[in-house]
Amino acid sequence: MNVWRFPAVAVFSATSFFLSSQAFAGLISWTDWTSATAGANGSAYGTITLGGRTVGVAYTGDVSFAQTGSGENYWTENGTPAPYTGNTVIDNAPPPAEMIALERQGITNTLSFSAPVTNPVFAVVSLGQPGYPVTLDFDRSFSVLSNGVGYWSFANSGAPGTLSVLTGDQLVGEEVHSAIQFNGSLSSISWLANPSESWAGFTLGVPMEGSPEPPPHLDPSLLLSVDLGVGARPLPFSGPEPRAAFLDPLFSSAGLWNELGLAADWNQTPSSNPVFSNLLDSYGNPTGISLAVGGQLNSFNYNLYYGRSESGALYGDYWFFNSRNASEDIDWQLSGLEPGAEYRMVFYGASQDQDRGFDMLIDTDGDGDLSDEGTLPIQSLAGAFSTPAYVDSVIASTAGEILGRGLGRERAGGDYWSYEANWAGFQLVAVPRTPAVPEPGTLALFAIGLAAFSRSSRR
Repeated sequence: MNVWRFPAVAVFSATSFFLSSQAFAGLISWTDWTSATAGANGSAYGTITLGGRTVGVAYTGDVSFAQTGSGENYWTENGTPAPYTGNTVIDNAPPPAEMIALERQGITNTLSFSAPVTNPVFAVVSLGQPGYPVTLDFDRSFSVLSNGVGYWSFANSGAPGTLSVLTGDQLVGEEVHSAIQFNGSLSSISWLANPSESWAGFTLGVPMEGSPEPPPHLDPSLLLSVDLGVGARPLPFSGPEPRAAFLDPLFSSAGLWNELGLAADWNQTPSSNPVFSNLLDSYGNPTGISLAVGGQLNSFNYNLYYGRSESGALYGDYWFFNSRNASEDIDWQLSGLEPGAEYRMVFYGASQDQDRGFDMLIDTDGDGDLSDEGTLPIQSLAGAFSTPAYVDSVIASTAGEILGRGLGRERAGGDYWSYEANWAGFQLVAVPRTPAVPEPGTLALFAIGLAAFSRSSRR
């Protein structure tokens, strides 16, 4: 990151800006922001869909507020030149109400991607104010695509705001609505803002044309997604979970989720030893895989009970134990897996009550013994939406099973609610095998045979 300095500048008027060398504008896949936490140490998560694959987007840094699909559309283009589509790269402006707003200075803001993205574009709304320049100091070079008349056109009497570029990869704006582009394949982008302002918004997208196809290992042979909740009142969830996709791109192919609901609601007699057979994969195909749970469990729909929705469908309902008359610990078993195959797993706590967590034992080596395994903490997220609990290698037993045990933590003073174990769901994905490479001798024989065939063909 560069220190603040003021060398010679390039100033851009309504008709003076850098353009990409692309001949025609193309479609941009903009980030679908799905959750955010405001504050100086804020965060946000979203996804970008590229050619049938999904890339997770994680943002950390300053968050004044965020839009995740609802609210005012600040990405309007209110004159000429157009701030976001007035160039040869971008054909479609950012979608309405998808934005992260900044207000603080001196904070390192970082966008990270679960898989590298190529030539991403960065759109800003209302950077700085007339007579009050604000600088974004990036950690890499960029080109200005356009600077135009946006949402706050009245602030500049219907003209574009003043945009400048300082040496050292710094973008300076006085009520600027603009789009810039970073070149190359990138895994992250960072910047500082200086000084503070009431707020300026941004989002990021990736050109659809020329987006590299995902490597073969990103299309897993099996992806199983499970949402745990209340049977009579499910909260259907589908698609990738951005935090899991960011942890491991194998989870970015998630589509259909199995909604496993218990008959027992929170104030009813617990369900005993539930079994769910023939779970579906991400495409809706039967897998023959079953989940069996040993113990007594209840369930709860937080969103419905409190009439709120910010927790989302995955985290807003859950199974629970170690509370009321449910079991203190539970055992679970996945069966019908490929014997000896390697899998990866993520586990999700619920959305509320940060003190509600539990520990999970998982038979990662497939020997049927949990006593040699370390505990994996599963914590409720309490609206902060930390990352899920991730296990990078689990081996199915020779019987095609994975065993686990949920361990309830010690209750505080007999309190029903303290240390309640809330389990919202999990995902399992098969680790693709690397194709065998022929021995050098085999390759040599193949080459000799090919040469002989070529000579005979010429005759």
